[in-house]
Amino acid sequence: MDNLPTARRQINMLSLREPEYRGDIDGLRAIAIISVVVFHAFPSLAPGGFVGVDIFFVISGYLISKIILSQTATGTFSFLEFYGRRIRRIFPALIVVLLFVLAVGNAVLLKPEFDQLTKHVVSSTFFAQNFSLLAEAGYFDRSSDMKPLLHLWSLSVEEQFYILFPILIVLLNATRLRAWMPLFLLALAIASFRWGHHVLKSSPDDAFYLPYLRAWELLAGALLTATEGRIKQILSLHHWLPHIVAAVGMGLILHVIYALNSTSPFPGRAALWPVLGAVCIIAAGKESIFNKRLLASRPFVLIGLISYPLYLWHWPILSYLRIIAGDTPPTTTRIVAVGLSMGVAYVTYRALERPLQGVTFRRHPSASSLALAISLCCIAAAATIGNAGFLDRYRPVALIGNTENFTFDGRFENDICRKTYPDIKSRFCNLAKERTPTVALIGDSHAMSFYDGLAPLVSAHGGNLLNIGGFSCMPVFDAPLHSHGYPFRTTECIGAINAALAEAVWNPHISTVVLAGRRFVNTLSDDQRTAVEKAFRTTFDRLKLANKRIIYVLDFPELPLDPHACLRSLPWVTPKCVVDASRPLALRQAQVDLIAKLASDYSDITIVDPFDVLCREGRCSVLDAASSLYIDDSHLSRDGAAFVAPLLADAIFSPSHGITGVADK
Repeated sequence: MDNLPTARRQINMLSLREPEYRGDIDGLRAIAIISVVVFHAFPSLAPGGFVGVDIFFVISGYLISKIILSQTATGTFSFLEFYGRRIRRIFPALIVVLLFVLAVGNAVLLKPEFDQLTKHVVSSTFFAQNFSLLAEAGYFDRSSDMKPLLHLWSLSVEEQFYILFPILIVLLNATRLRAWMPLFLLALAIASFRWGHHVLKSSPDDAFYLPYLRAWELLAGALLTATEGRIKQILSLHHWLPHIVAAVGMGLILHVIYALNSTSPFPGRAALWPVLGAVCIIAAGKESIFNKRLLASRPFVLIGLISYPLYLWHWPILSYLRIIAGDTPPTTTRIVAVGLSMGVAYVTYRALERPLQGVTFRRHPSASSLALAISLCCIAAAATIGNAGFLDRYRPVALIGNTENFTFDGRFENDICRKTYPDIKSRFCNLAKERTPTVALIGDSHAMSFYDGLAPLVSAHGGNLLNIGGFSCMPVFDAPLHSHGYPFRTTECIGAINAALAEAVWNPHISTVVLAGRRFVNTLSDDQRTAVEKAFRTTFDRLKLANKRIIYVLDFPELPLDPHACLRSLPWVTPKCVVDASRPLALRQAQVDLIAKLASDYSDITIVDPFDVLCREGRCSVLDAASSLYIDDSHLSRDGAAFVAPLLADAIFSPSHGITGVADK
């Protein structure tokens, strides 16, 4: 009690510059960060825990807009001071985490991985990580849990919002439109929400990452600030109203945490519920029973206080564990990782955030802000140097090799093919030489995987290889399904594959057609199996009628681990880089059964099985000497394509080879 007057004086001083402290809001931060961390570490326990980020957006919009609106109303708002405060709040912990991520990445990541990481470091230092991730999004994008800085997209969205939002508020205030501020913010929020929901249907990545499509969530917090007085009047009509509103808010948040999952369309309308839930809890006030007794309790407040450093730390630690192990780490390991994240976050808060905010920054705010900004720029410079390869000599040799095996750059298409076939709208288009093709390789990305190895061998025999296809496209006329088993919602595959097969049928120079595709990822219904079989028979009949030799390549084994892990040479981690063949064999059994059934009616079709060279004695190798045969868990690398190519070339140029391997699989 002796320090109470001092504490009151501090609160009075702070009230001129920032909102009154509310422990229940720190408790709400705790709910948000707990849901995010549990989702990342144990997704089955909180399948919709990613909505914690949306709760953070609302809290941020509420607190930051309170500062901006109060200071613009009194004429004390300063852009320099505002952005300086953001720097002093965000940069210290961010700098430490970026240094950690860069240092660990330099020690354990392969060259292509490290190059991607350095780009993410640079984009994160300039708060543009959301745009970097959006540019990478696509069929062949690396898994999200293999990107240690993936989580910084949300920080980037938030900071981009605060570049424009203060300017907007100052302009509105200067034009004497302050009285209309709530309506203006509401209109902006509705426009952002509706636009984002519309974009979600056609481009979910845009809806997720673009700041103007997520702005409504921050605007919801800002709108709450702008209407707080009126909301308090309404809630004061009955003493139970605040308690009910808080309970409803928590109910909405808990509902979406367990009702949504990583496959749910998001954000769109699904994001409306955690946002409304957060708004309700904040609006209920610190005196509501739920807020006062639970959210403002010591454990929740403590977790809320470390929520920012915990958010920064937990994902890189979990991501690096996944990267090093090459698979999902054991439960015990993930529990230890979460505990470590909380410990490091607490140390960051106690040893870095509080001391710097309480001493250095308040005495020399401008100088400290400049120093932090320069430090962050230095990290970006270091990452740029690393990306340019100047640090490669200081990294383990095993991490520099296999660069070409771990990139899809240049594998999708070449200029010769696009020039020769400008009217075929396919995702893959490769032609070995600028002359008429003699062999056509048609199918999906698994078919495309063979091209780099097969093209030189076809050329060596005086031929010319053409590869045309698309993502998850079955190599048949009018395919009823993707290879994933999903009904078509687009004509992209049908258009591309039909055009490729038509070229093979009508081009007299193409004598051999190689069809290849991924296994059926999902179990086919009887109707689907019948439709697929009919499509294959139609395709085989049309190719045979055109006097084409047909080769069908069964799917190669897919891995239960990330092949990168097999090359890290870490003494304390020994991933199983020789895989039991039983599992990949079982996964593609439906494809083998279908083709075996067709083979009984098409005895002149040659069937090739990559298992014959990739697997021996019931085991499949990930590596050949020091080279990775895979680029990821389900696509062959360039060296992998070269490894399998002789088997395919033998089938193409040895007509007597016939049907191989199906009966034994």
